Amino acid sequence: MTAPERARAWREAWRWLTLLAGGGTRPGIVGATDELGLFAVEDKLHVHDIHSTVMAMMGLDHTEVVYMHKGRPERIDLNEGHVHEPVFKDT
Repeated sequence: MTAPERARAWREAWRWLTLLAGGGTRPGIVGATDELGLFAVEDKLHVHDIHSTVMAMMGLDHTEVVYMHKGRPERIDLNEGHVHEPVFKDT
């Protein structure tokens, strides 16, 4: 791995973008990064919250969707996700 690739991998480990379209989403941007774009400073979300929000957009209750993993039931959000309401349109 070259030096620029290492720098890019490090930078992108701290923040990332998720594009949500349709499913009743509000137009615009949710959250913000610092002036360098390295760290999230507003509306930080964990990946479990994003999973729960996308499932809510699909009309699924994230607490009810269960799959088997190594012989035991698991939820897609690992029992920690919460739907992030600000991405939905006011109806």
